[in-house]
Amino acid sequence: RTALLAPFEPYEKAINDLIEIVESKRIPLDNKIKAIDEALKAKQREDLTKYLRTLVDASFPDEAMRTAEYWNGLIDANPKLTNISTSLKSAKEFIAKTVEDRKNELEVIRSTYSLKGPDYVAKAELEFSKTFNQAETMRRVNEFIREEELIAERRRRAEQEERERQAAAAAKPAEAPAPVVAQEQD
Repeated sequence: RTALLAPFEPYEKAINDLIEIVESKRIPLDNKIKAIDEALKAKQREDLTKYLRTLVDASFPDEAMRTAEYWNGLIDANPKLTNISTSLKSAKEFIAKTVEDRKNELEVIRSTYSLKGPDYVAKAELEFSKTFNQAETMRRVNEFIREEELIAERRRRAEQEERERQAAAAAKPAEAPAPVVAQEQD
């Protein structure tokens, strides 16, 4: 084996030197590429954040909806949006569709609870602003409504029982106190 590799030994040092030169140039170049990539991602994140804020402010007049934590995490939760291979146009389309979807979901929630009254709509909006999840919001608000209905039913029963107790007390003739009989002492 040594005899077979003997003709390549003079080149081995030259090859190792060449590899060392390439590696010494590659590392700084990789670092520059990473720095440029990070700068482009930061710029795209900044542009998308401004675009998102503009859409959200225009779509949601309610302060709680505009400042919801959901919007702050939307871009970071979708790393493909800041990937330099993703066009700014397609990222903006995704954001616009997401904002429009949340706006439509909020309208469904509002119309669902509008017949119950403004307090229920406000409760539903508050719940929606926490998660921006329509199904979860409706589940929580329906639980809240059921609890309120149970409380109201208990209150009605207690009032009815009190009225019945008062009616029964009024219907009973007043009992005269029993006469006190004096006992004779021997």
